[in-house]
Amino acid sequence: MFSLINAQFTEWFLYPSNFPETYTGFSKGATDPLTDAEIMACWYEKVILKGDLYYYADSKSDGIVNEYYWWYDSQCVEGLKDSLFYLDGFITNIYLNSRVGLFSKQNKLEFTPADILNINELPTPTWLNKESWDDEYFYYSVGKFTSLFEKNDGWKTAEEQAFLNLVSSVVSDIKSISYTYSMDNVNGSKIDEYEEVIKNSFHCEIKNATVMERWFYKENNLFYVLVKAAKEDVIYPSINKLNGSDK
Repeated sequence: MFSLINAQFTEWFLYPSNFPETYTGFSKGATDPLTDAEIMACWYEKVILKGDLYYYADSKSDGIVNEYYWWYDSQCVEGLKDSLFYLDGFITNIYLNSRVGLFSKQNKLEFTPADILNINELPTPTWLNKESWDDEYFYYSVGKFTSLFEKNDGWKTAEEQAFLNLVSSVVSDIKSISYTYSMDNVNGSKIDEYEEVIKNSFHCEIKNATVMERWFYKENNLFYVLVKAAKEDVIYPSINKLNGSDK
């Protein structure tokens, strides 16, 4: 593996959809990017999102509480052991030993180490300012995240956010709850507080998910990831039963 400066990335990393049948894995410390690649290979094949996302919209407790999870087939991951082969990789943080690796199920996949691209010399993607959209056959979504210290965390979180945005744009049950409660003031008197909570509930299955492109906006330290899924591969219980599974 080799190290890249901030503005440099491999072609397969920025444009993964141009390299079909490959999987990108992230790691830091003593972990191996292969482990993440095995998980994500199964994750892209089929993943189920279930749970709730709460937005607290008052001045005292602004924030987001996550009570959802992504379920992927652990048996699929076990079945991939010793089945992915290393193709290429680079180091994102020498001190933390953070690495990115590219893997394939095909040992003899024709692969030539990709060009090193300087992001400052590339045209800015037109999708950066979008969040979610669709065409006749596919749903598309963009996730973004900032991470001042650990780039791999930034990339992974941006990708998860992209798929969460995709599901939110297609199917979710949104409810707004408002309530008033009383609490003691410092002088012992009662004061009324108002709080609004927006609850976004999910139960959705995505098959054959694809990461299309990645982009790094150095000025704001923002990591962007563009993903897509075929409309027929986004399944939710209100229309299609998940094969009787409640996972």
